[in-house]
Amino acid sequence: MKDKPLFFLIGLALVSLLAGWFVVPTTNFSQEHHPWRLGLDLVGGSHLVYEIDLSQVSSLDQDNVVNGLKDVIETRINKFGVSEPQVFVAQAGESTRLIVELAGIKDVSLAIKEIGETPFLEFRELGTDVAPADTNVTLNVDDVFAPTELTGRYVEGAQLGRDSVTGQVYVRLSSTAKGTSFLK
Repeated sequence: MKDKPLFFLIGLALVSLLAGWFVVPTTNFSQEHHPWRLGLDLVGGSHLVYEIDLSQVSSLDQDNVVNGLKDVIETRINKFGVSEPQVFVAQAGESTRLIVELAGIKDVSLAIKEIGETPFLEFRELGTDVAPADTNVTLNVDDVFAPTELTGRYVEGAQLGRDSVTGQVYVRLSSTAKGTSFLK
């Protein structure tokens, strides 16, 4: 009778050690045998909440804008090598939020900077003084392509298409009236 508590304590200690071996990865060998990935609550990381301003977007386009934004954020997160990032949209009354969870991320400030950076689209024209392709001259982008006043601000939409004769893929851009005036 006196041995039962001793066996129980030894068994409990062995089970605890075995569970600890699975939960705390200390070597490459133990990491190979984990059938699960540790989340934000176990390894730390960042929980970021972005509020999406849809005030200037028509109600018909709001779902497309939100899904497009979600796709862009997921693409940017993939640069960090986060094992299982969570990106989802949450609706709270009139507010639409994009929630990003990055488990195990070390440099939180870099992640915030990369995720929140606004892209800038600019159109350039091919310059007339371009060196021949077979020379060993190093050219700067500004030497080859001349800047224009046309930017992404003047793009209203884009559609992907395929030429029925050649089968080549192209992108058709539609611009605002002011953007069209730059093309003339």
